[in-house]
This record gives sequence, structure tokens and C-alpha cells, in this order.
Amino acid sequence: MSQIPGVDFVEKTHLIVSAILMAGLLKWGKSILRRAPSPPLRFLTTGFEVFAPSEILDEERFEEFKSGRYYPVNIGEVFDSKYQVIGKLGFGVTSTVWLARDLQLVFLSPAGTTKV
Repeated sequence: MSQIPGVDFVEKTHLIVSAILMAGLLKWGKSILRRAPSPPLRFLTTGFEVFAPSEILDEERFEEFKSGRYYPVNIGEVFDSKYQVIGKLGFGVTSTVWLARDLQLVFLSPAGTTKV
């Protein structure tokens, strides 16, 4: 072992053992905080206006928009078993921005209770 001024062999050994134990404890704690993914939210299917497929949406009015080149995202759709589309934030000439919820993300409150 390298020399640490003022620290003898027993103290160095204790520091190394403590570091190894702490690493194991952190790994164990991280595994405890993992949980099953949240179930996807269910959205209402009635009580709002539904647009006919033939009706042109705002972003489709751009000359550069090519019908069929963009994925038709739907509210509530789940991607990669991880992200659920919550809403549309906006659009531009070349893209549309969607808000999605991470179904596997866990938050811990200061009191230590889990929040989703």
C-alpha cells in the first residue's frame, strides 16, 4: 500500500474495508429503490371534439409538410414500454414536440415516500 502520512496499516485497512462495505450498501440501496413500471394512464375517449381524418391539422398547412412522412402520434400511446404520450406541446415546419411521461421514473419525497 502507498504511504499516507499519519495513517498506520490498521487505519488504512479499516478505510478500505469501509469503502468496500459502503459501495455494497449503495448498490443494495439502489436495487431496493427500483420498482415495476407505472401502469399507463387511461385517457377519456368521450366528451371532446373529434376531428375527421380528412380535416387538415395546423401543422399540415405548411407547404413543407409531406403527408405520410411523420409518425401519427396518439395521446396515450406508449413507446418502448417506457414513455407514454401525454400531450402535444407545439409544432414547427419540420417537427412536432410531444410531452411524454416516463413510466419507469421514481421520485422520492423528502419524507422518503415514493411518488410517481
